[in-house]
Amino acid sequence: MPSTWDPYYATPFASRSFAIMIALTHIAGFLVGDSADEYALCPLMVAHGQVYRLVTAPIVNSSLISVVFTCVTIVQVGSHMERALGTAHLMLFTLAMLVVSSLIFTAVVLFVGTAMMPQILMTCSVGMWPCLISFMIIQAATSGEEQHRLLCLPVNVPTRWYPVALVALLSLFFGFQLDLIMMAAIAHHYAKGNLLMLTPKAVSYTHLRAHETPEHLVCRLLLEKKKKTDALTPP
Repeated sequence: MPSTWDPYYATPFASRSFAIMIALTHIAGFLVGDSADEYALCPLMVAHGQVYRLVTAPIVNSSLISVVFTCVTIVQVGSHMERALGTAHLMLFTLAMLVVSSLIFTAVVLFVGTAMMPQILMTCSVGMWPCLISFMIIQAATSGEEQHRLLCLPVNVPTRWYPVALVALLSLFFGFQLDLIMMAAIAHHYAKGNLLMLTPKAVSYTHLRAHETPEHLVCRLLLEKKKKTDALTPP
């Protein structure tokens, strides 16, 4: 019998699978000698027919530290979301955010690069961080708290400044990342309800609370359902 304290079994299926896939992809690339640049999302290469980069970019990473940070974040943030939304809804939500981030990043880079800044055409996006950063920002914005912890650091920042602080912290490790800045802005507006049409209604993340345990979440959702039922029941 697996122990409930075993991180492998304690992590829900989808979150565990995403983390394993990221790790195995990096190991396979290292063994065969492939570079992440060959699979990264480079809009100029996509425009020249390498459409496969839209699919491969999220599952490759440029360094081992990026793999570690990605897997840890998937286990922490993804597990919370999966327990609340369910495995199928989490996968739909993840797919929607990956598609949105990839398409918007490609369109913006091609437009700006063609119109005024040709040097930006070689800007690339690699890894799941654009998607993960959107999850963390939405989670913080819908928590109902005035402050939110900055990743695993013992530092709390005002929720309204959390997107800026998060992007700044990640930039210290990975350098300036245009895709992270763009996705942080998208997630910020999504959390405010301005871009809900970007993802399926069934997987809207706005009902979650970052500080709730799974037990508290279930109780609150049941109470909300009861209130709606009582309101529809005629006296």
